[in-house]
Amino acid sequence: MTDDMYKMFLAQRREWFKMDKDLDFEVDGYKNFVFISHVTGRCMGHNSIRRMMRAIVSMNQEREIQLPSISSHILRHTCCCRLAESGCDIKVLQYIMGHTDIRTTMRVYNHVDLGRVKREMDKLEQLHQNTPIAQNFM
Repeated sequence: MTDDMYKMFLAQRREWFKMDKDLDFEVDGYKNFVFISHVTGRCMGHNSIRRMMRAIVSMNQEREIQLPSISSHILRHTCCCRLAESGCDIKVLQYIMGHTDIRTTMRVYNHVDLGRVKREMDKLEQLHQNTPIAQNFM
């Protein structure tokens, strides 16, 4: 998680602290949740999150560019795809996604496209240009 994202989550949590709910609870050893039900003060269930995502999409209906129907799973997948596209280490992706088997991460997020091939070839070219042996052949 980036520092900016962490700060945003802390700000969201401060908003939830304004509720008159007991937020000091633990689930499977985890504490300090960010997304908490305004009704119960407990973790939001997947149905609540799905309804919230639908509400966000429907609030956008007046805008020229419409949001597609999204889910928390789509956001998770999109985030990991962007990390993979930016060159994030595949083992780091595996850890972030919580995959026990690297093959799952490789199959889903290790896409090869021409842009990625070009970036890797450019790295090789840079290495070649900075090598003393290569400079003797130029």
